[in-house]
Amino acid sequence: MKQTTLIPHLNSAELFWRYRSCKNVQEARRWHILWLISTHTPVNTVANTTGMSRTWIWHICTRYNAMGPNGVRRQNTRKAGAQPLLNALQLRQLQQAMKQPAPGGGRWTSQKVATWIAKATNRTHVATRTGWVYLCKCRIKPPMSASFSQ
Repeated sequence: MKQTTLIPHLNSAELFWRYRSCKNVQEARRWHILWLISTHTPVNTVANTTGMSRTWIWHICTRYNAMGPNGVRRQNTRKAGAQPLLNALQLRQLQQAMKQPAPGGGRWTSQKVATWIAKATNRTHVATRTGWVYLCKCRIKPPMSASFSQ
């Protein structure tokens, strides 16, 4: 593993303050990593403490060194200006629909939600993964498989 050192954009106390005051859990974890590294904590200990891999720790430190504190923020991979698939009204409609029995019977599944979204947005296809995302947004959890529910 490459040497993990930090360019002193912020001192250890400032890194600690950012770690403790950050509201975003993932970003707080990155500040935690940087603070631990700034105190010369061994990378293996940082990995065990934060639950992150040594490679990811190196990546976070490299990004921080290159970009400073701005490198700690989430690097959004979505296209700039990309809009959610459903607007607020459609999301409320989906939530209402999911209070009713699912089309074709049974429970609401990722695929059933994706099919509903496709109809609501006049799309020919919506990925099952998108259905899963909206299941989570609506706080509907799929049932455990039969082998787990015995």
